[in-house]
Amino acid sequence: VQFTDSQQKLATKILDEKALGQNSAWSPMLDMISTAPCPWVWPQPVQEFLDGTELAAVLQLKMQRLLVEAAVSAESVASAEYREACALVASHANPWFGGQTLVPFNFMMNCAIGGANNVETDAEGEFVVGRAVVSIHAGEELVHAYTESTAEMIYRYGMVCPHPTSMLGD
Repeated sequence: VQFTDSQQKLATKILDEKALGQNSAWSPMLDMISTAPCPWVWPQPVQEFLDGTELAAVLQLKMQRLLVEAAVSAESVASAEYREACALVASHANPWFGGQTLVPFNFMMNCAIGGANNVETDAEGEFVVGRAVVSIHAGEELVHAYTESTAEMIYRYGMVCPHPTSMLGD
């Protein structure tokens, strides 16, 4: 399995499926998920908040690559539409399962605050299996750690999970 930062293959497939509308077998899933606010879909003034951080140069390279990928795409697709499709892939495709796997079960899990997972996922052959790592009560939210760093969290999801101490209040 080769890990890259290009979402081109799956983003192109998503754009093709979206063009089919309700005739797409993917329609129910695509209706359920939304594009994450990854930095490359942020307005330019908001992207500038990353200036001086470790993500500034990464974002600049990503923006250049997305322009090239959209330009050479077989479909006639607008750059903004392509960036959004790539953000959807970056935030919903499982990088730990080859980066080209969309697993609806994973869409239902939220960010584990402080890394306190109650569910872990793993690949078993062609399948992604989720297992409870603690007792989970009916109606309880399923959570797992999305990433291992704040920078990766911002890059892949456009957000940061709150730190556990920020949840304590005054």
